Amino acid sequence: MNGTIQSENEREEHSLRRVLAPSTAEVVLYGLLSIVLMIIFNSSKLVDIIGSGQNSSPEELKAGFQTLGQGLNDSFSTAIGGRLGQIILWSFIGAICYIAIWLSKNILNSFENDIIVDHYLHPTSYSRFGFWSSSIAARAFLLAAVLITLAFIGFSIKVALPGFALLMGSAAFHFSLP
Repeated sequence: MNGTIQSENEREEHSLRRVLAPSTAEVVLYGLLSIVLMIIFNSSKLVDIIGSGQNSSPEELKAGFQTLGQGLNDSFSTAIGGRLGQIILWSFIGAICYIAIWLSKNILNSFENDIIVDHYLHPTSYSRFGFWSSSIAARAFLLAAVLITLAFIGFSIKVALPGFALLMGSAAFHFSLP
């Protein structure tokens, strides 16, 4: 290193080979992203595939799930004077709120640090554009990661969990020892 401060964009090698031959980490990231997108786009087909193995009629499954749901509701309402369900619910809501506040506070603190660093006295080779572009790219990557995580959680709640519940219910209702 020659002692000059360089931004992340200045340090990286800008060449055609880097664009045409991505690194292993980029290949894995693109592969995972394409798998998640394919699952999201084909979610209705996955539900049909997962649900086609059921041997019970929908009415039997509905009656069984209603009985199970009523039993769980009775258990929560009688446990600790009905407070166990409330404790679990409010603990979950509190944890979600804490995570949201913590994430937003850290993002704002990081942005404030970037503004402070930009006001320092820099050498003549310092690129303000390179600094801010890498800083904004990091925030954009964080936003994309959060959106993908939320999409995955939504997909799990909306598609995967009901499909697995149908499979599990069907297996439980038709279980017999050999």
